[in-house]
Amino acid sequence: MQNIIEKLIQMDIRATLSALWKRFPLPVILVLVVSWLWIYVVNIDDNQDWSYRTIITGIVVFFLATGVSLLHEQVKMTRVVSIATWLAPVIFGMCFYLSVDGIYDGDIEAVTYTALSLSAFFASLFVAPFLPQIFSRKTENTTHFSNYFTQVSWVVLMSVVVGGALMVLGFIAIGSVLALFDIDTWVDESKLFGNWAVVALSLTAPLYALSSLPYARDYEMKTFVQNKFFSFLIRYIATPFIFIYFLILYAYSAKVLMNFSDWPRGIVSWMVIGFSSFGYLVYILSRAYADESRMVAVFRRYFPYMVAPQILMLAYAIYLRINQYDLTMNRYFVVIFGLWLTVVSLYYILSRAKSLRMIPASLVAAILIISVGPWSVYSVPQMRQEARLVRNLETAKILQDGKIVPLENKKDISRELSNDIYSGIEYLCNFDNCQYIKDTFPEQYNTLLTEDRKQWEENRVTYKYDENQEYSEPTRWSIVSAITNDIGVERTYGYNEDAVPKYLQFNNYKDQYPLTVTGYDRLVSVYGSGNYVGDSANKMTHEYITIDPDTSRFSYYRGSELLWQGELPTKEQLTASLAGREVSREDLSFALTGEDYDIRLELQNYAIRNPDYTDAPDAGKYEYFSISGIALIRDAK
Repeated sequence: MQNIIEKLIQMDIRATLSALWKRFPLPVILVLVVSWLWIYVVNIDDNQDWSYRTIITGIVVFFLATGVSLLHEQVKMTRVVSIATWLAPVIFGMCFYLSVDGIYDGDIEAVTYTALSLSAFFASLFVAPFLPQIFSRKTENTTHFSNYFTQVSWVVLMSVVVGGALMVLGFIAIGSVLALFDIDTWVDESKLFGNWAVVALSLTAPLYALSSLPYARDYEMKTFVQNKFFSFLIRYIATPFIFIYFLILYAYSAKVLMNFSDWPRGIVSWMVIGFSSFGYLVYILSRAYADESRMVAVFRRYFPYMVAPQILMLAYAIYLRINQYDLTMNRYFVVIFGLWLTVVSLYYILSRAKSLRMIPASLVAAILIISVGPWSVYSVPQMRQEARLVRNLETAKILQDGKIVPLENKKDISRELSNDIYSGIEYLCNFDNCQYIKDTFPEQYNTLLTEDRKQWEENRVTYKYDENQEYSEPTRWSIVSAITNDIGVERTYGYNEDAVPKYLQFNNYKDQYPLTVTGYDRLVSVYGSGNYVGDSANKMTHEYITIDPDTSRFSYYRGSELLWQGELPTKEQLTASLAGREVSREDLSFALTGEDYDIRLELQNYAIRNPDYTDAPDAGKYEYFSISGIALIRDAK
């Protein structure tokens, strides 16, 4: 850390920036462009697809362009070849931008896609200067590659430290000014912090990394360059933990083999990929310390053999998931990384050369191949899931001759098929911001859009929206909910296909508000019995109502004091045929009159005991229910 500070102090900023521009012109431009886009997103509060796609694309091209710059330092090129190599990452970036969609969403699929893609493109920095040797018969100089890999790893680590430290110190300064001078009323605090984070992480950190990347003279030497920090990390932390990780994996594999009907959990695939990838990273970094540590030497000799059997467990686990639910983006990544691990492991087991550059080079090649085109990690899962949804809709007779025909009764199809259709709609809606689902269910979507806009217009008047506020379309969750409710499919949890639910669930999400009711004194919350968690600060005065779904009895409390208890009137229309669907506001409204209180219940969720439910052991168990809403209360006159 002291060396970093000394280097920053001694650095001639103008000379450094000039040298940086000459060595990495395109990467510097990309850093400035991506930083500006982040500033735009922070300050405009933009939530559009194009800005996030452009940022991710810019980061991808940055890594590739940096690799091209490093390659140019090693290879003499003609003018035509030089221009072609500079154009290659730009053209790939355009194709990448057109191939991806939905990556600005925060769901796990998008996060995984972005992280795994960027990690592979990031690997191009570690192999770019050595690409010419891959296609030549010249034997790899292991010392040179090991030194380069170690130095670049150190540069990356230190750039993270510099960017993180700058961000934290800036946050402290900004927070101090806001606290001491009371200017938070004139500035947007979140934007101020966001802008500084961009300056620290998106601008300063990558420029520092570029300025610190080694030249050939820094790593082309006869002896290994050793780093005390990496030496301690690899010899005493990373290597021992890799043995522990694989001990866990082999113990789990033994458990599965002893009870083969106990299918392997899906997470084991990611554990194999994560542990193995980390192991091969350590495999490269540990080359400089193999002669000094017996444990490191043993690890390097046997690690590829340790990975190989676990790939079989990975293959079995992912086969089960794909066989059940077909291919998704995450499962496609598992397949690709599983194939990559297989190739790398077999190479180190069978090959005599055992070139270290094989690991990052093969990873970059694999991700480059699956990132663009109709075979990309984005296109293939979407096409497969679309085809699967169509097959399931046709099997359920919901899709007939190209038209959607909703089920008359949700029990007309099995719960397994209903689950599959629901999950397919939800997955595709999350995948491309519901575009395919809107096109497949136009009538249902247009009905939702009309009702949602009408409700929004009513709320605009009632709640006096800002004149500049524009209508935004329904959320993905609302689209999924409306379409699945209309066609009569649902997602069920935790019970088998023949199980009978203990409660009939009814919901109203669309037209509960606004309330146009007068004459009541107070408003309290309504909970299902057993769902209420008391307010410790006002436990003696807080009022609330609970409803027991088994008996339909309501209880009105003030703290722990029971004020009134009674039974909700029966609503004949709330039958099993409506359970799980949207019902009307009137269906979930109850007027209660007593000696001391008049209460009007406006429920959003309500459940009653299912008369067909049996407690027999072989009936299956599903006891979920949800009751929530509000109660308007006045003292009886």
